[in-house]
Amino acid sequence: AGALIGSTVLVVGERGAIHRSVDGGHTWQRASTPVRVMLTGVAGAPQGNQWWSVGHEAVILTSTDQGATWTVQYRADNPQDSLLDLIALGGGHVIAIGAYGLCVETTDDGKTWQRRRLVADDVHFNRITRGPTGELFIAGERGTLLRSRDAGAHWEPLKTPYDGSFYGVLPLDRRTLLAHGLRGRLFRSSDDGATWRPIETGATGLLATSLQLKGNFLILGGSVRSLLVKIGRAHV
Repeated sequence: AGALIGSTVLVVGERGAIHRSVDGGHTWQRASTPVRVMLTGVAGAPQGNQWWSVGHEAVILTSTDQGATWTVQYRADNPQDSLLDLIALGGGHVIAIGAYGLCVETTDDGKTWQRRRLVADDVHFNRITRGPTGELFIAGERGTLLRSRDAGAHWEPLKTPYDGSFYGVLPLDRRTLLAHGLRGRLFRSSDDGATWRPIETGATGLLATSLQLKGNFLILGGSVRSLLVKIGRAHV
């Protein structure tokens, strides 16, 4: 996973690896980390120097020097737990999600963490994203898409036409969403998730990540070297 705030870029991965660039990706240094587990998500506070990273064994790392050094801030008692993604909302509020419905949250910059139960089933939560109006979305397995309009205090399920795994929701504007998942599956909603229609991608691999760039470039990437690029949104 990777994240960008200003000119600082952090990427995380296997065996506790965190690499850091402070010049927009031109040069890189490996950061010092206290773990060897797979790291799966990274996020920085909208303001300030604090960053967080999550991974297997439900570990949460934090850095207060723009990602140069890290300490363990949280780790679950069960080593089988895994955190897969997180989002930093500002004001000390961070939400981390993961396997088997795992969700942990802090509102005080990580001094305390609270485990929460968002759905009844033990579905994996794969990705959490935020839309342009502040709505939050969680993508998970078994057709799970959740939405929160109040910064994660309450979550509502969205009805979807697909019972497989979703790996991300990409909000394009106030009403338009893309949801992507296994076997090149891509769905579009133009009514804030009330209804969805499938989009043929031609891809066969898992679409794991998505990004909207300036100029309405849309990029989706995944397994088996899948890389989809769309210029403009008129017919997405």
